[in-house]
Amino acid sequence: MFIVNYGKVFLIALLFFMTPSVSADIIKLNNSNRIFEGYIIGENHANYIVKLKGGGKCQVPKNWVKEIIEKEISDDKLYSDYDIYQQRLNNIDLNNADKQYDLGVWCLKKTLYQLAEEHLKKAKEINPALGEKIDKKLKYIDNINAEIIFAYAQGDMKYNQYLETENTILKLLSRYPDTDYTSQAEDILIIIWGQERAMEILNKKNNLPEVATFSSQMRGTLEHLESSELKEAYLQKCFDKARMFEERAEEVAENQRQSYYAQAQRCYAMLTEVATGYIKNYSASRVDKLANKTIISYVAPRSSGEVSDICWNMEKISDQKKIVDACNYYLKLGHKYYLQAKKKRGKERQESANIGYYCYSIVYYFTTSSDLKEEAANRMQECKILSR
Repeated sequence: MFIVNYGKVFLIALLFFMTPSVSADIIKLNNSNRIFEGYIIGENHANYIVKLKGGGKCQVPKNWVKEIIEKEISDDKLYSDYDIYQQRLNNIDLNNADKQYDLGVWCLKKTLYQLAEEHLKKAKEINPALGEKIDKKLKYIDNINAEIIFAYAQGDMKYNQYLETENTILKLLSRYPDTDYTSQAEDILIIIWGQERAMEILNKKNNLPEVATFSSQMRGTLEHLESSELKEAYLQKCFDKARMFEERAEEVAENQRQSYYAQAQRCYAMLTEVATGYIKNYSASRVDKLANKTIISYVAPRSSGEVSDICWNMEKISDQKKIVDACNYYLKLGHKYYLQAKKKRGKERQESANIGYYCYSIVYYFTTSSDLKEEAANRMQECKILSR
């Protein structure tokens, strides 16, 4: 039988900002190594209600409990920043500009940027005289938010996901047009499209949604557009983007073309599912024709997404000789990165091993030679070990 000390519930409020450590509960479960750590703040006939260490609450069935142990735990480990924020919020006059400002500054220090922005803007609204001081902090928050979005764009760019990269960059420039990342964001668009096209994209303003990156997103976007004219304009925008990718592929170096072809195919494939008339028919014709171009613009796949694009195109090729040539190419490429992985260490080894694995997997799926299939399977396993 366990005795729950409900006096501790009262002590939470009393000790919240006054002591470096307080008594807490460690709840051990039957037939398990799992524990819950925090305060028992209540119970009913079936459950203990637990304020969890680090934030949040949960209910623990009493018949799961093997033992309850009291121990000391510091406030900063028991309470999350959001817990403390809620406590501070409940204790201030929301109509006092200085209190709103102080809470905003505290949120900023705790990296609660959205909350910081809300309270600082509220303080400025209540007392415009604080404007200059607050604007500096809001600009700092804008830079932080822009940095986060820019990191996503860099991640997509690393794997040549140009459509996602462009959408992310345009979102950054729309929301935070004047930050330390503005020029870097524009530079990425120039890398993707070249100077002239990038400037056209940046200067072209419309209220249409961004080009979809997958079919369900395109369908959802169309469902939310109110008029047939807007739907038609949006499909035209997506179609124009597909053609831009195809045109850009002919402008870049051969080892960069596959990514552009893959982006064009993705847009065309989505349009064949949702469009009608000329856009649908033209898109359908381009999907298959670009498959031939894609598999002869060989590059080393660096993600499972790129492998999927390559396999998708391989399945559309009816010429068996091209399939054999592709398998021989990816086998040779797999050997190259497998040997690199054996010579390297750390992250470089992992990256080379992953590329080798992706190359061998293409051979495994498409070769008709049992010997090559067995060799690819063995090397896939070796690359997997090297990537750990």
